[in-house]
Amino acid sequence: MSAHLERASILLAQSRPADAEREAMAALATQPDDPGALALLALSRPQQGKFPGALDAATQAVGLAPEYPYFHYVHALVLHHASKPKESFVAVQEALRLNPHEADYFSLLSAIELARGRWQESLEAAEQALALNAEHVEAANFRAMALVRLGRKDEAVETVDFALQRAPENAMSHANQGWNCLH
Repeated sequence: MSAHLERASILLAQSRPADAEREAMAALATQPDDPGALALLALSRPQQGKFPGALDAATQAVGLAPEYPYFHYVHALVLHHASKPKESFVAVQEALRLNPHEADYFSLLSAIELARGRWQESLEAAEQALALNAEHVEAANFRAMALVRLGRKDEAVETVDFALQRAPENAMSHANQGWNCLH
């Protein structure tokens, strides 16, 4: 991995998408067909409201390396952020077909199913993510959201408490806790 891509990954983890985008673009200047750089570019853009550019980069990454599930996952994530639930569902299904052992993929599937109004399917996907990684805070939050919609509020409260114990500063968990209190 080039220094630009390493920096882009770190910057994304630090929630600095504009800086990550610059690093991904610098990497693409030297290797325009690098699917890893395109994926990082795709991940940096939705946080800045640049959905068409993000979709283009994610689509290119998949086209260059269709055998890698991660690029399908990035494509699904960008489609999900662009509010394209049907297309994101198809893309995450391909990622899961290629690698059915990745908790992040199941967590994204749970989020997509929530967006599609499919509460039971969302719950099942979140539980699959948690079976692969019992500490997956995002999956726990999606599990709680699905449980609330299924009318299982006590379980939702327990799940949010679990998520807050694992990551006390997680904004999604705090929002979920507030949502549970409203119910």
